[in-house]
Amino acid sequence: MSSEKLFLLGVGCQKGGTTWFHDQLSKSNNFDGGLFKEYHVFDCLHIKSCINIKEPLIQRLKEINNLNISNPNTLGILMHNLFFSNPDSYFNYFDYLWLSNKSTKIVGDITPSYCGLDSIVFQNIRKKLEEKGFRVKIVFFMRDPVERIHSMFRMKKRDFSKSNEISSEIIRISEDELIKKKYKEFNVEFRTRYDKTILNLESAFDEENIFYSLYEDLFSDECISRLSKFLEIDSKVFEKSQFSNVSPRKEFLREETISLVANYYSEVYNFVEKRFDISTKWKSRKYISRSNLK
Repeated sequence: MSSEKLFLLGVGCQKGGTTWFHDQLSKSNNFDGGLFKEYHVFDCLHIKSCINIKEPLIQRLKEINNLNISNPNTLGILMHNLFFSNPDSYFNYFDYLWLSNKSTKIVGDITPSYCGLDSIVFQNIRKKLEEKGFRVKIVFFMRDPVERIHSMFRMKKRDFSKSNEISSEIIRISEDELIKKKYKEFNVEFRTRYDKTILNLESAFDEENIFYSLYEDLFSDECISRLSKFLEIDSKVFEKSQFSNVSPRKEFLREETISLVANYYSEVYNFVEKRFDISTKWKSRKYISRSNLK
């Protein structure tokens, strides 16, 4: 096994298997992800729509009366606010994780919304990590855009239902109506523009240090073998039968909705198809009009 200091930066996609990936990876003694799966540092600092993640953490810091750092919740809030106010502390933290345990070979942060970062931010992340002696490895999973968006809104409905926010539009209207209303919104779109993410990644990192997979291939023996070799982790930690953060399908989308969304994201389908075999795996592709296929 390599003696290199390895940093894993997972950049998505949301609803593309990243929770399963983190859960499996965390079973390895060679991986230490620290307190969180998703640190949400660079998206909060550089993507305006992600500020809604940052503000509650800042507010909760003001409300903490017991600053007992042995409490994981308190420690997490304190750390997040430190990372936001001084991003260099983020890099120091992961350097500490790597140094604190001799069995640790790889540390990392798997935050799907990092897919919306631009090339300059990625370049700066790489520079800062390399200054700490890390070799940065990127993992990016991609899922059929229509399926990803549908799963995203199933998750939102599930989460709003649990919070008893029954007056919310997300609860009141169907998944089909919700998607037709919101599929163009920035928060949906930046997580689905895999073409832009790939170009930004490849302008900042060497291709040999980037791992791509279709979500539809993720649980195959071939993909798990590639992934474990890429990360220099024993493939036995990855269990295909264990699923995480699943949003069960309760409703099916109408064909006109699938067509609407697929055609809007036709550039994504076209770009990805030039690199990966999506013909039988991204079933929504068949709804794209001939004029939008290249």
